[in-house]
Amino acid sequence: MFIAREQVDLIHGRFHVHRLKNGMPSVHPLAGTELGALRRLQREQKPGRHVFMSERGAPMSAVAFRRMVTRLGAAAKMPFGIHPHMLRHSTGFNSGSIAGGLSGDGVTRADAIMFTGGTNTLELRLGSTITGNVVAFSAARDADR
Repeated sequence: MFIAREQVDLIHGRFHVHRLKNGMPSVHPLAGTELGALRRLQREQKPGRHVFMSERGAPMSAVAFRRMVTRLGAAAKMPFGIHPHMLRHSTGFNSGSIAGGLSGDGVTRADAIMFTGGTNTLELRLGSTITGNVVAFSAARDADR
């Protein structure tokens, strides 16, 4: 979680990702909600080199982030344990409507979205709607059982 402030471009809405283990660096778009939250965080925090700081003013460690995500998952009453790696494949983009198809009876609706592991991406833009379930599972979660 040692994300340096210079990795986040609030003007152009980009996050410059530096990968570990010889991974390829990349640039990810930041949506309006994310930009607003990051700008607010920047205003409310003391100046420093890192984006995410602990209450003690140190860069947030991976262990602290993992604990925070786990607590947030429990507070959200998720039916399964949440861990940070699950967030890696959970971004998406959409500017319209997404609906699960109706069955032959005209009442039962199929899942509108199903994330099944790998790289899944979806961003909902202003005015977007989802009719039906959003289902997310991964081999990583199933292996944790």
